[in-house]
Amino acid sequence: MNAPTANPVPPLPFRPLAHRLALALALLAVFTASLTGYFLYQDGRQALITTSEYQLTTATRLLGSRLAATLDDAQRDIHLLAGHPDSASALQGDRESRQRAETLFARFIENRRGYFQIRLISAAAGQEIVRVDRNHGLPVIVGGDDRQEKGHYPYVFETLSLPAGGLYLSPAVINHERGAHDAEEKPSAQLAIQINRADGPALGVLVINLDLRGTLNLLTSDLPPDTDIYLTNAEGDFLIHPDAEQAFAFDRGRRVQMQTAFPETRKLLDESYTGSLVFQTDTVHQAHAGDATDHLASFARIDTAPEIWQGTGQHYGVRFFIGLAQAMTGIEEQSRNMAENVAIKSLVSGLIAVLLAVLFSRAITAPLQRIAAAMSHIGKPDATLLPTGRNDEIGMLARRFSAMQQQIGEQLETLEMQRQALDHEAQHDWLTGIANRRNFISFLPQALARTSRRQSGLTLFFIDLDGFKEINDQHGHAAGDAVLVEVARRLLASVRTGDFVARPGGDEFVIVCEDLRTPAEAVHVAEKIMQKVAEPLVVGDTRLTVGASIGIARFPEDGTDADHLTSAADRAMYAAKAQGRGAFCVATDLVADAMPPAQTANNGNKEA
Repeated sequence: MNAPTANPVPPLPFRPLAHRLALALALLAVFTASLTGYFLYQDGRQALITTSEYQLTTATRLLGSRLAATLDDAQRDIHLLAGHPDSASALQGDRESRQRAETLFARFIENRRGYFQIRLISAAAGQEIVRVDRNHGLPVIVGGDDRQEKGHYPYVFETLSLPAGGLYLSPAVINHERGAHDAEEKPSAQLAIQINRADGPALGVLVINLDLRGTLNLLTSDLPPDTDIYLTNAEGDFLIHPDAEQAFAFDRGRRVQMQTAFPETRKLLDESYTGSLVFQTDTVHQAHAGDATDHLASFARIDTAPEIWQGTGQHYGVRFFIGLAQAMTGIEEQSRNMAENVAIKSLVSGLIAVLLAVLFSRAITAPLQRIAAAMSHIGKPDATLLPTGRNDEIGMLARRFSAMQQQIGEQLETLEMQRQALDHEAQHDWLTGIANRRNFISFLPQALARTSRRQSGLTLFFIDLDGFKEINDQHGHAAGDAVLVEVARRLLASVRTGDFVARPGGDEFVIVCEDLRTPAEAVHVAEKIMQKVAEPLVVGDTRLTVGASIGIARFPEDGTDADHLTSAADRAMYAAKAQGRGAFCVATDLVADAMPPAQTANNGNKEA
């Protein structure tokens, strides 16, 4: 009859649900919080950029409107001054009118920070009649020989060629006229108008020299300090640029244009395009060379229409392009601050979600965790925590686990006993039970190290049995083995408990005695050893005796390491054996090419 087969344990789908469920829920929560934070950051950053773009575009349009209004103000000023009676009288030679005109022009220079000069120039000779300049920011009246002839300048002869009431605006240039005080070598433009008799030819020209840079500085005084300003003429040539080398480059024989530096602005040159532009760029101008910071730039077109045909409705338009650029450092800093806030809030939300995930997973897996905790205590005093009394799959699993652990424990105990036995056999002589050669080779260097640290003595005794070969030959190896066992027992009895006794092999033994400080102590131990070994012993019905030839080596006199000390003891043993049996020899007493007589113990025995 076949033996009954054990019922197979049905497979139970056991997994560490607590950890996996908590990890899955935590990862899901952290991912959701991170994703939400990322989109919040992206939306917030885009909102910052959009706001900055709107603000920069608004500032550009406002600046353009201010510049157009300033030109309109200059147009009104020049009409006001041209229509003043003193202007026409001064051109007709009235001295008092000229003085009053100088005073009037000086007040305008003082109150209009965007004017370099105001002049009255005669139509007949092209000679300056009244001239007021700005010098170091203050009005100065130029008189006498300092007034110059200007009839050959376009702002004079072209203005005179216009119909009555026509207004002339020169292109923006660098003023190379000498003696122009603050206007000299500065960006400027001339606004000019005829002054006519009531019913006759033109008396002359009223000219206002506009300070382009000063005017723009006045208009941009309330802009942030890190804002770069650009102004170009109708062709796109830079008139004002953060890098002075880029402004008025055409005055130095080269063209530096807006549409080249900023390709995005080319659409502004199209007459059909009426809006402004805003874009991001990484190289705003040479002053930023090597700066990897992106910039936000906005450009707009400014169209002004000063009247040049009095009452006809025909206009000659004046066009500029104006631009502002700001480093996105501020936006990036705000973005970083926002990112930090979003990250902190996301982290807090994630931590809360992780905590909730852990609590939720624990609540779900609490029963399984109790079972796992019970299993982890198997084999301990509280092993009864294992639910072996359950009548379900969990109880069956617990009982099988308990049996398996018991079997494993018994196997581990057996393996440990075998390991200890093998370890003992590897370090001890199989016959006598004392330390073997491997144990001796490992022990001696350690003993020498201890002795060296303590500054104490160490003596090595190398023992070879006398007459042992004859016992083996006459009485057999069994008798020889019995002799070796007894000699080992006697050697252990001859020394202290802490001394080391080993059998390296055959009929050789070694003894290591620590803390022997004098040669006399070593001799005393050797005599005791020879006395014990020489005592008769009985093997079966046979009375036998053996002797011992002993070589003695002391540390550090006879050797400072294990090899030299062992060699010294071995040589001393052979020296003792050469002189007769039952003797000992100290390695220190050996001299080159000479071998002293061995010292024989009082009770040394000869081989039986």
